[in-house]
Amino acid sequence: MKRKKLLLLFSLISLWLNPPACGGSAGGGSETSLDLSLLFTSFGQTLILPTYESLHTQTEMLSQNLNLLCENLNEENLIQAQNSWIEVHDLLMRSESFAIGPYHSLGLENTINFWPARPTDIENFLVTQESFSADSLVSLGVLARGLKPMEYLLFKEAEGTSNVLEGLNLSPKRCQFLNAMGEDLANQTSTLLNAWIPEGGNFSAELSLAGSDSQAYPNLNDALSSIINVISQSLETWKDKKILKPQGIMSAEGIAQPDLVENPFAHHSRESLQQNLLGLSLIYGTESNTDLRLYDLLAEKNLGLAQEGLVLIQNALISVESMTLPLSQSLTEDPESVEALSQSILELRDFFSGSVASVLGVTITFNDTDGD
Repeated sequence: MKRKKLLLLFSLISLWLNPPACGGSAGGGSETSLDLSLLFTSFGQTLILPTYESLHTQTEMLSQNLNLLCENLNEENLIQAQNSWIEVHDLLMRSESFAIGPYHSLGLENTINFWPARPTDIENFLVTQESFSADSLVSLGVLARGLKPMEYLLFKEAEGTSNVLEGLNLSPKRCQFLNAMGEDLANQTSTLLNAWIPEGGNFSAELSLAGSDSQAYPNLNDALSSIINVISQSLETWKDKKILKPQGIMSAEGIAQPDLVENPFAHHSRESLQQNLLGLSLIYGTESNTDLRLYDLLAEKNLGLAQEGLVLIQNALISVESMTLPLSQSLTEDPESVEALSQSILELRDFFSGSVASVLGVTITFNDTDGD
């Protein structure tokens, strides 16, 4: 906490020493020499597209590892499949801060990552469905698709069994379900990637050509607004759905509910929040960026504000990294660390939806009562 206060103090001193550029820090009307088209091109070509390429590659690897597991059920193959799931999930979490355009417009947010998983529904599918395929999952809907039902089958032992492998051995349909989910997930990440690549939907050009020849973003401010809104909404979701709900703060009882963390079966919820914040740091950047990032734009308008953002992101990363227990345990055994993380994410949300939006002249299209 002392470190956090010192960092914030340094930021405020910097803000005082570096007054707003071009006559004002608010209103979004100040001019900048930074070419927004180059900034948007950098986002698309050096961050978003490479992330989705990696996501699809790793999802294909996950599908292969699930097939290998079900062909030869043993501990080594299970661990390999679990680690592959974690790698894909981490990549997706890192992308949440810059998931503009097709990820939401194509409905992939729900079909890839609807949560929480519904164990009762998953078990019911196993009883009522004669077989599973990637095509059949589409008709079953989001409760049978994506990373969270897969997490349940890969990390949670079946009722009446002592471990995951035993359940997979006793019920071949569990493996068939896993394989279908792996194929379906690879298909979905292929759809997402195809929406961005030049030979596909070429949304990367829609972003690069904002304000000139873009149907998605007729004005430069449209693209900038989309990016800041996705960041702000992501922070709101992380705060409300990933922390406050499990804390019990959003329930009438006010009692911690560890089962509501994002990854209760893989015990990976703290790490998922860490990846969320790392993704935010990637699009925000630093003073030593190789590629153009939000920091560069903000620094031209208000250097102190840009540096404050660095401090707030670092504070949040320190908060999550200082948690020594899984989030589900920390809720009851170390609630102070959970509260510190919640507060740091709240400060980030207020920073982007308030100060940053004001300086850049964008409108935030949600408010702080819109939480999930």
